[in-house]
Amino acid sequence: MLAAQNYIKLSKTNLYSAIFGRKIYEMMRHARLYPYLFALVVAFYCLVLARFGFENWDSGFINGFSWRLLQGEMPYRDFIYIRPPFSIYLHAILLRVLPETGQIYCIRIAGYLSFALISWCVVSGFDKVYRLRQLQLDKWAVMTLCFMASVHNFFADPWFTVDGILFASVAFYLVCRSRNLSLAQLFAVSLCCVLSALVKQSFYPIPIGFGLWILLKEGFRKAAFFGFFSAMLLGIFVAWLLSFTSWSLFLGQVAGVANAGNLYDTGFMNYLHIYHNKIIFGMVMALPLLISWFMCRKRPTLQDYLKWLAMVIFISAFLAVPFIRFKDVPVIFFNAVAAGLLYRIVKEKTLKPFLPVIALMMIGWCASLSLGYKTPVLFSGGLIVSYLWLMHEDFAALGLRRYYTSAGLAVCAFMLLLNIHPYRSQPITTLDCGMEAVSPKLAFIRSDKATLEKHLELKKLAQRFGPGYFTAPSLPLSHYLFGTQNPMPAGWLTNFEINGKVSGLLEAASRKKAYMFLEKSFLDGEPFIASDQNRKDFSQFAWVIYHKCRPIMQTRHFLVYQTDEIRKTL
Repeated sequence: MLAAQNYIKLSKTNLYSAIFGRKIYEMMRHARLYPYLFALVVAFYCLVLARFGFENWDSGFINGFSWRLLQGEMPYRDFIYIRPPFSIYLHAILLRVLPETGQIYCIRIAGYLSFALISWCVVSGFDKVYRLRQLQLDKWAVMTLCFMASVHNFFADPWFTVDGILFASVAFYLVCRSRNLSLAQLFAVSLCCVLSALVKQSFYPIPIGFGLWILLKEGFRKAAFFGFFSAMLLGIFVAWLLSFTSWSLFLGQVAGVANAGNLYDTGFMNYLHIYHNKIIFGMVMALPLLISWFMCRKRPTLQDYLKWLAMVIFISAFLAVPFIRFKDVPVIFFNAVAAGLLYRIVKEKTLKPFLPVIALMMIGWCASLSLGYKTPVLFSGGLIVSYLWLMHEDFAALGLRRYYTSAGLAVCAFMLLLNIHPYRSQPITTLDCGMEAVSPKLAFIRSDKATLEKHLELKKLAQRFGPGYFTAPSLPLSHYLFGTQNPMPAGWLTNFEINGKVSGLLEAASRKKAYMFLEKSFLDGEPFIASDQNRKDFSQFAWVIYHKCRPIMQTRHFLVYQTDEIRKTL
């Protein structure tokens, strides 16, 4: 009888473990299958998901600028570019070395491999310091989760934020892998930090943050070398920059894109107002007090409050998924990591053991400093490993470790399902049109019928009126696709991307003997453009021409203007 009871108890335990995936996790870990799982997932994204979707907005303009470099143009001097220039030079190398046929597909594979490298650097570096195996976590399993969460359904085409995260992640790995950084390693770290800062203004804090980390970890002498190397590399950059443009021209385009108010909104208030409801915010802040009192039966301490605050915010991030845009969920999760970090600092009464976590949070915070995509979602991996380590003792005390595998599988499944809707595209099941008829560079890419027809029409217009043509307000990839050169000193004619220099561009266009193809979708209602005022805020250049100039012809998707007409608007 006792044996039968033990057998039933053991069977229930095994069933429980199987339901929550722990047994599967242990089997795969002992069989060392997780590295193969990571490789398989990355390969699936590269070989399958990279083929689907094509939107000629965000995902096109970096390649468009890189194409101009290959045409012999230089940023700031020949065309407006409102960021530091390293991203467009980096991706110009890819355009140069990759085959023309299927080039966009190859570039997307490189994009997914960049996300994979970010995940590898972050998790491997973290594992060097904190030993994930001691937390009963396989680093390759965590790496797979971090990769899928960071990608979510974002495009794999070039993006400066991803480039900034990539170089900062490599720097993070280099610092973590050595307890005593050599001069060569310090130079490599400073190079990665400077390159990260030279892709986007929001990554300017990266060299400063890593310098402070090295100061606290290695001492003043190593920090001084790091500062010297960083200053030397920045000096080389400035000397190269002044070889083809002026300092005032560079600052006139790069500075003033955002201000202190934007930093305050995106870097601080965005995290406080993420719930968009004062009652929910108040409940999240008050609930840890009630839980602390209920669990301890005494007045809660600051340490108790912060511990439960980290858990309540974490749970609220999961509960918010059905109600807010997914890209906003990591903002809530960032707050959970911040609360967990404060909890551990108060508990341990020291800061030094948490420096790698602070570095990861800094990278995520820099990635979120954006007027358009103000979220750390592209660096979700850094937040995930940080939170798991910060709260691992408390999870173990509450018996929550048994849910790691089931929770990880649920998150991975959700991330995969997000890709049913590629970034700003129709559902993947409707993307059944090959884009190679538009350009051999789009071979292997699948999109919807409307996108294909619009770009085929653009191709016919380019052949008829080219090569002296340009598009407005968007389609920044057009000249790259058709092998032509943009006559305008701007690649994407939106107010933000031209830094408000509307009158100057109208005057420049009036001096050209060229044709402008104005997208009718700009007039009919692009996503995020809902009214005349919003259209003007989005692209005053296109708005002025539409209202004050007369087209010479129109097609299904475009209005065609001669630039001679623009003189009448001045």
